[in-house]
Amino acid sequence: MFNRDVFYRQLDDVYERRDIDAIEKFLLDTLRALAEERAYNTPSCDLCITPADRISLNSGYLKNLLTVQNELLSLYRGVNRFDECLRISSVMKEEMTELDLLKTDQYAILLLNEGTAYRMMGRTGDALKDFDECDGILQNVRGVDPFTVASLYNNRAPVLLQQARTRDTKEAARSDYEKALEDLRKALEIVRRIGNLRREEAVTLCGIAEICSLLGDDAAGESAADQAVALYKTAGTDPHEGAALNVKARFLYKRKDFLKAAELFTEAARITKSYYGENEDYRICMANARKAEEAANA
Repeated sequence: MFNRDVFYRQLDDVYERRDIDAIEKFLLDTLRALAEERAYNTPSCDLCITPADRISLNSGYLKNLLTVQNELLSLYRGVNRFDECLRISSVMKEEMTELDLLKTDQYAILLLNEGTAYRMMGRTGDALKDFDECDGILQNVRGVDPFTVASLYNNRAPVLLQQARTRDTKEAARSDYEKALEDLRKALEIVRRIGNLRREEAVTLCGIAEICSLLGDDAAGESAADQAVALYKTAGTDPHEGAALNVKARFLYKRKDFLKAAELFTEAARITKSYYGENEDYRICMANARKAEEAANA
């Protein structure tokens, strides 16, 4: 019987090994176990189950399935395996269409996952389409998990930043920045209200720090970056800690504290590599570290 709390404890243990293959195997094995559990609980005779029982069974299965698939999609995004992300979401869309679940929070979560994959692929239009549809569903569903809403805001904001870079005018770009900042501030309010979500709070603060910098408010930006770094120090090891250090290092570089910036860029790269290998984020951190070292030695 699937237990969400047990699942996350086991997943944390596997992540501690920092072995991508082991993490993927655990998640795929869990998906297979869920399918077997569903088959076992579904009567072989259609006359033995009422429509209400079938809806209940499918809803419970999908809720657990989405929990596991969300983690699998996160893993694939981290190692840039986007084709697998989109394949999983495509299968889920077909299944949820057949079950008439397109206006449910489960479908909203699927759109959130798919949109995040599109975001990381640079497919801004597809990502915003998914996120906006997700937002529309969540606003009309009762009892939505507030963490899901915060996740939507946290993921839509970076896409608005991507869109801003393609704008023809500074005014249009600034409008995107301000919308992104509004999303992140909403997300921060939610995670702080929920409480005990230090990692999620840190991710949100990292985004706020970046946007404040783009809007020219370095004081507010660096303050947010400092808060994010401090949260990761108390939250324990986390694959996103590298992002917080990278953001903080950029402020140091801007203030011409090149040696400290190089140190933090290098540490950010080390953390990223230990979880995801030499992915694009790792390469960016290393390039930043070299640039900071060159500036320090100039």
